[in-house]
Amino acid sequence: MELRDLRIFRAVAEELHFSRAAKRLIMSPATVSSAVSALERELGCRLFLRTSRTVTLTVEGQRLLAKVAGILDAVDRLSADVRPLCVRVVVPEVHPYGQVTRRLAEDLRETGIATDLTLAPFTSHVQMLRSGAADIGTTVTLPGTPPDDGMIDSAPLGPASRLNAMLPAGHELARLDPLPLQSLAKFPVHTMPRDADLRVADATVAAFRAAGVELQEVDNAGQQWNDAVQQTVVSMAWVVVIDAVRAYPPPGVVVRPLPQVAMSVDIRLIWRRDLPAEVIRRIRTFLAGRPVTLPLG
Repeated sequence: MELRDLRIFRAVAEELHFSRAAKRLIMSPATVSSAVSALERELGCRLFLRTSRTVTLTVEGQRLLAKVAGILDAVDRLSADVRPLCVRVVVPEVHPYGQVTRRLAEDLRETGIATDLTLAPFTSHVQMLRSGAADIGTTVTLPGTPPDDGMIDSAPLGPASRLNAMLPAGHELARLDPLPLQSLAKFPVHTMPRDADLRVADATVAAFRAAGVELQEVDNAGQQWNDAVQQTVVSMAWVVVIDAVRAYPPPGVVVRPLPQVAMSVDIRLIWRRDLPAEVIRRIRTFLAGRPVTLPLG
């Protein structure tokens, strides 16, 4: 019996849903299902009752969950006590928010706290913190709506951002400024991946619909930011992006504001609530009076 299998079991037991547990752990559903089946074979009992619609714990599963929670918490505490403190910071690919998190990492290092930086798109940061793969990151949420997770705390990095359209420079609409909203309806679009934050994705579709445009969404589950940019440059698709991308556009694209779409989003710094108190204090001190401003006219 390995700790990895017990962590997978706990995730499934808490979510009561294999796909949600896999998303939380950043694993494939097949890997999660295989690990649970192996644990059941090792223990010689069923831990879950599964139907096509529901997952419930058996009596044996409930007993194991009660024991596992204490074991895993004790292991985590022991690891934290033994190893030197190193805060894992995941840096977004979008300027200037990547620079903000890098400056925070530098600030922590100046106080003697080691940091380890990883580059990853906004859309993966919440899952990385939930799974324990990172401690500090950034994400996009609806205004005033932090990630719905008791494991994560957050604070906005500046004013709310409006929505914009990013198109390849050679797109037939790229020369139009302002951009007629209805003209976008016939082209496929990359929105916020639904596996990143369903609320933001659904609100985006609803906001465009309210403005009279039915989006032709591209299936972008698990898509990385660089992939969306690359696909946009070489295709006739476009991407819904935040103000920071309009202020600092990647090469090969143009970005146009969409004032007709009545929606905005927050860009939030996120961190795990179980970080040492001194780290959290440094985060809050760093954020105080440092809102991100963008050079937009």
